[in-house]
Amino acid sequence: MKTFGKVLLGTLTVFLLTGCFENDKEYYLKHPDETEKKLEECYVELAKAGAGIFGFGNKEAVEKIMNDPECKAADEARKEIKRAKYEMERKKQEEEEKQKKIAWEKEYQEQLKYLDSIPYADFDKIGDKCGFSSGSPQCKAYKQLEKSRYDKELEKIITQHNRDIEALDVYKNKMCKKYSYSECQIIYDAINKLEKEKIDALVNNENQLKEVYNSCYHEMTDLRKKQKWQEASKVTNSRKCMIAGKAAQKFGIYTWTSPIK
Repeated sequence: MKTFGKVLLGTLTVFLLTGCFENDKEYYLKHPDETEKKLEECYVELAKAGAGIFGFGNKEAVEKIMNDPECKAADEARKEIKRAKYEMERKKQEEEEKQKKIAWEKEYQEQLKYLDSIPYADFDKIGDKCGFSSGSPQCKAYKQLEKSRYDKELEKIITQHNRDIEALDVYKNKMCKKYSYSECQIIYDAINKLEKEKIDALVNNENQLKEVYNSCYHEMTDLRKKQKWQEASKVTNSRKCMIAGKAAQKFGIYTWTSPIK
């Protein structure tokens, strides 16, 4: 009889404990499915109580449900689960972006090395492909190297022709028939750079300017006296005399009317 009483008491204790037990926020955090199930139950009870967008129906019943510890615990748990999920997604996205930047920078550094090693003609073609865009690692590397590679190629062309403008003119006439515009343009730029250097040299050496200019002047006037107008024009349009003429302009001499005294 005593044994039966103990069993009955134990059964009642379990029943009371399970029947009165309220799941808290920690429980719902660990059981997301139960969280949604509980909230669904709470919403159903609210609907029964008449809660809605047009009013609260049975106010007391609604307040009771709103203040129900389990409903509140489930609601807080769901909010925290959502925040945790958002934070996890945010960190995941940040890590993905970080890895993308690392990969992009690695590719950029590799492109810098590659584009600095290929022949200039091939490098120039990359520029045609990129246009004004610098979004890809290759195009950004091209933009970064564009000026330095151009300057090096310019000096290389000038050096290969012994800094001789007339030799560069011959090279230009030969190569610009088959080169693309950009490849041909660098030859023109090499000529212009060398021409400027020679003009500056004459400007800084008045005696040499006087010698070259007067030589051109006398050769031209002698041909004009013989009425050899085309030959005279060729003299003043020759590279040597054009450079002397441009240098003379720095001193206010703009026409071949007289020699420099």
